[in-house]
Amino acid sequence: MNSHLGSLEIGEIVRLLQDSVLKDGQREDLWAEIFRRYGRWIVSCCLGGLSPRQDAEDAAQETFVKALENLKDLRDPDRFEPWLHSIFRNNCKKLLRKRQTRAKIIKQVATDRAPSGNPQQGRDTRAAWMDLARQAPLSD
Repeated sequence: MNSHLGSLEIGEIVRLLQDSVLKDGQREDLWAEIFRRYGRWIVSCCLGGLSPRQDAEDAAQETFVKALENLKDLRDPDRFEPWLHSIFRNNCKKLLRKRQTRAKIIKQVATDRAPSGNPQQGRDTRAAWMDLARQAPLSD
């Protein structure tokens, strides 16, 4: 199956994946072909809205996991690309909301812990907390 995957249209690949009668290894080969075609594009899209690079790569991986889990629900296999893009877009929005919420919480904690008598020390503490917030993973 692997030798001719490059010549198949994406709709054909999706229809094959939706078929429950695949032999061992065929499903993996089909997903590998989808990732070969769309992996770099999704990572690039994620890099446009997320940083550091690790967050973007995590978001791209999450996009493909969600696509794998929900492929059975795709009604029109020929619309795979816009469907995948909508998964990516929703996933990145969710991660950005988490990041904003996390940053607000950490900023509040830093403000609450800032010494009241020393404004510079308070700013340094807030900056340190914000750096931690930006470096923390976005996972649940």
